[in-house]
Amino acid sequence: MKNSLNQLTEIEKDLLAKQKKDILKIALDNVTKEHMELYYSSTYEISEEIFKYINSSKLVEKQREIVKDLSIEDIQVILSLNSKF
Repeated sequence: MKNSLNQLTEIEKDLLAKQKKDILKIALDNVTKEHMELYYSSTYEISEEIFKYINSSKLVEKQREIVKDLSIEDIQVILSLNSKF
């Protein structure tokens, strides 16, 4: 029984990570549409813009709740690890 609880926790963590990635993809798409010049920017600068976007009222409340704990550095790491966004 204990293993199934641990497994469920891992599944939930994986689901949450995927949801965060999907929401960041939406934010990235919208931010780059608004700021075409970001194409030539560093990952940190792009992450700053995504962070601002997340903390604005542009995301649905449920989406914002999922990613509200991400810092600029967290976003930068996720973007770097998922460079095939």
